[in-house]
Amino acid sequence: GVLIGPSLDGVLAAEGHGAAAQSNLAVGGSTAAQWNAGTFGDMATLLSGDPDVELVHVTVGGNDLLGGGLADPINTLNQAIADAVGVLHDVVAATSASVLFTGYDYLAQVPAGTTPGLVNFFLDSFVNGVAAQVAASGTLSSQVTVLNTHGLMQVHFGVPQNGIPAFDPSLPDASLPKQGPGRSSGG
Repeated sequence: GVLIGPSLDGVLAAEGHGAAAQSNLAVGGSTAAQWNAGTFGDMATLLSGDPDVELVHVTVGGNDLLGGGLADPINTLNQAIADAVGVLHDVVAATSASVLFTGYDYLAQVPAGTTPGLVNFFLDSFVNGVAAQVAASGTLSSQVTVLNTHGLMQVHFGVPQNGIPAFDPSLPDASLPKQGPGRSSGG
């Protein structure tokens, strides 16, 4: 993946906090289904490298949703939610650290035959579905926070690798985070 915006160390330093050790278990192109199936290893083993971990940030499901999933959106959405929740159960079973699950930035370029509004509604529905499952689970709700960023990460940091600066008009409207890309797109 590509780091967008300032580094975590930079943000912590600007806020008056010391540097934080970071580990990255990302596998580009992977799916929540793969992580849920243990394709990349047992979560307890993966997280055992840092026994003092205080926060685990989980973002999975985007590749499941957009990898042809718009042809059968309801089943794809339900399966991606189930797989993401399965990953969260594995993380919670492996660590007592706080867990943060976040959604994805809105997509300005979407699969053929769709619109940004439809795809971004799909992404929102996914995160909201995970949030509902987390809230309904006593095991997860005590340790997992779900945050739907509604594309606001893009708004505040831009997409530098594409030459899009922070608060560019092509990005979601910060005052209407559910609108989707393009202030003039209407949705």
